[in-house]
Amino acid sequence: MIPVAREPKALSNTGIYENCCFCGVPSPFWYEKNDVCVCKSCAEEKDEKDVPTKEEWFKQEKKLIELK
Repeated sequence: MIPVAREPKALSNTGIYENCCFCGVPSPFWYEKNDVCVCKSCAEEKDEKDVPTKEEWFKQEKKLIELK
């Protein structure tokens, strides 16, 4: 299980969220240690050791954008 925290209201007032680093679903939850988005479902199923670094997550997101 991965401990996650909800993004502060001041940052989430637009209703636009980052994509979970595992499943890609937009989520207001974050794994604060690596500063990456992790949805509640993935947080329950995955382990902390599997969370990518912020740099790895950015690279992953960039590849997804380029494929579109």
